Amino acid sequence: MKMFRLRTRRTAFRLLVIPAAIGCLLLGLLVFGVPSPLPDAVTWSVSPALLDKNGDLFHARLSANEEFCLPIPLSRMGKWLPAVAMDVEDRRFYSHFGIDVFALARAAVQNLRSGSVVSGASTITSQVIRLTYPRERSLKNKALEFAQAIKLEWSLPKEKILELYLNRAPFGGPVRGVEAAARSYFGKRAEELSLAESAMLIGMLRGPSLYRPDRNPEMILERRNSILERLQDRDLAPAGDVAMAVLEKLPERRGAIPQRFRHYADFALRGLPAGYWHQGSSPVKTTLDPFLQAMLEQGIDDALTSFPANVTGAGGIMDNATGALLAYVGNARFDLGAQTQWVDCGNAPRSPGSVLKPFVYLLAMEQGNIVPATLVADTPLSFAGMAPRNYDRQYRGPVTVEFALANSLNAPAVRVLRRAGNEPVIQFLRTLGFSLLTKSGSHYGDSLALGGCEVTLLQTMQAFASLATLGVYRPLTALDASSNPGRLGEQRLFSAPAAFLVAESLRDTGRMSPVLREAFREQGRMVAFKTGTSYGLRDAWTAAYTPKHTVTVWLGDPQGLPHPALSGLPVAAPLALRILRDIPYNKKDAAWYSPPPGLERFTACALSGAPATPFCPSRKQAWLIRDVSRTIPCPMHTVRDGILQTVLPPELESYANAPDTSVARKERIDITLPQPGMRFFLTPHAEQQQIALTCEGAQGKVYWFINQEFFGAQEKGEALLWPLKPGKHRLSLVDEHGNTAFTTFSVIDVLAKEPRPLELHSF
Repeated sequence: MKMFRLRTRRTAFRLLVIPAAIGCLLLGLLVFGVPSPLPDAVTWSVSPALLDKNGDLFHARLSANEEFCLPIPLSRMGKWLPAVAMDVEDRRFYSHFGIDVFALARAAVQNLRSGSVVSGASTITSQVIRLTYPRERSLKNKALEFAQAIKLEWSLPKEKILELYLNRAPFGGPVRGVEAAARSYFGKRAEELSLAESAMLIGMLRGPSLYRPDRNPEMILERRNSILERLQDRDLAPAGDVAMAVLEKLPERRGAIPQRFRHYADFALRGLPAGYWHQGSSPVKTTLDPFLQAMLEQGIDDALTSFPANVTGAGGIMDNATGALLAYVGNARFDLGAQTQWVDCGNAPRSPGSVLKPFVYLLAMEQGNIVPATLVADTPLSFAGMAPRNYDRQYRGPVTVEFALANSLNAPAVRVLRRAGNEPVIQFLRTLGFSLLTKSGSHYGDSLALGGCEVTLLQTMQAFASLATLGVYRPLTALDASSNPGRLGEQRLFSAPAAFLVAESLRDTGRMSPVLREAFREQGRMVAFKTGTSYGLRDAWTAAYTPKHTVTVWLGDPQGLPHPALSGLPVAAPLALRILRDIPYNKKDAAWYSPPPGLERFTACALSGAPATPFCPSRKQAWLIRDVSRTIPCPMHTVRDGILQTVLPPELESYANAPDTSVARKERIDITLPQPGMRFFLTPHAEQQQIALTCEGAQGKVYWFINQEFFGAQEKGEALLWPLKPGKHRLSLVDEHGNTAFTTFSVIDVLAKEPRPLELHSF
């Protein structure tokens, strides 16, 4: 009997141990012979996914495999998901080497007894291999799978293997990985899942389509509760937690993968290298500020309430110091069913209207051709058969460069463009990022200063941010520095003095509504802004900036149809300024620019803006750029035969001599004395007779001209007396803002024996 038992044991040893030893030897040879699963196991197609600056997911798209897959680190999978996964899928995960020998033996016995496959011996590691290399089920492929699992265990730590599995496990439909599953089924992040929710997701892994809660709620409920009971039996979850978890209801409706801010996401994704999302990459952190994004969206929506559905809006907010795109709306009608809702208007070519004028003036300053005080004519001129007129269809005569830029006058802009040169201006605009300007300067001609070209809102915002940084160009980016280590650095494109002078011109508050003007005054902030209206009322623009932020907005029809209310100053400017007003700020942000090194004050003729000579009757302090600005002494005031004469430039002569000039006078400025048509009489035996020259509504100092000759300057509140001289006279004035007025009157000498014909002198 003993001999029989010994012989049985030896037989069992030969039948079990020797084959096992041979199997181990063959497996070892197979392990060394199969290719490594790296790097394939750690690189796979994932969903393009973007996080805002706070780390919250706001947009994800289907991967190249048409799946939602959002890989996250194991540390962000919460307390329960990894623990439940190991208990259900691979209890001895931390003790095996890729193959669970005990599970393999158990499965072999169960399968032999049943005559079919009723139990598997897969480990989490082998499932990672199966997910990496989907193969037909066979013993050969199973052996290959085990061999590669062993190799993967040699190469990666257990935590990384568990992370790979939970990020790649299927959860039904186009959902892959626990993060996408948590958001799809519960509308929350994986780390926020409760014990019951974690058990439900892991329970789905047995059959993702079969156990979907929206299809078979009874089956997944039973499966979930079974897992919870097992966790309690194994002391992996407290009884109280399990009791509460069993009472939790299944999700009544599916959650949703967030796909917000479509056009911001488009811009951010364009900044990533090709193939980035085929590397198993984690979601990318962006510079999106959700508070500013909501504020921008609401502001544009409010501005569109009075417009028909075909008119939409776009806008952006940029951090000047970093180039970060903090908020962006490409089409405010997106997702509202409009025919053109998919058009990213902020990235579409549009006519800029007058928006590019600051850069024309800036380049002319850089060249030394002008300073803010330079006199420029706002009088009719023509090019290519067209005559540029201002928005109000009127001209203002002699104005300063500063006034012309602040008030977006067209004829002066064309004259400054001619001074700077079309080709240098085109080259300069390309340097600023206006890549759509591909033709030569002669192709655009004078219309370049008036919107006769195409730009995008994003390009415009980036260029104005360079103005805001006083000449330092920083590429616009939506990617956080941690997601974009190879981004281009900053570079200086133009001088700080020229940028400062442009900012000073554009901060004119007279163009703001009283409410906004008062709001910025209370905040202690100043803002520069430029509006634009394209030909035919098709585009309304405003770019506004402080030293901290740049805001650019556009309103129009994506198909280019006009609308009578599409105008930059009344529509786009209030929108941009309200957004800039509402951006949170601190005292440091409120500071305006200090004059940069290189600027110099000089005494200028109050009329011509050139360095004053002894003959200039009135003077003022003005800026120039040291060693750059080419200034010559005032050529307008000379003395001939002991008489002071004012010589106007040719482009102003026709204006000065026209008895019925078409130059506009603002209604707020009027000559109150003498009145039109008044007659004054020189009486005998009287001392020198004089009349007071008075006006109402003038801005700053007033310059008076009698019969085309400069007579004198008058400060507010000062009296200016003119000695009566016989004849018919024309009296003109211009104030510091370029506003003008004129009148005619006559003086009669009562002792004249033969009255002579009265001459009309014009200015």
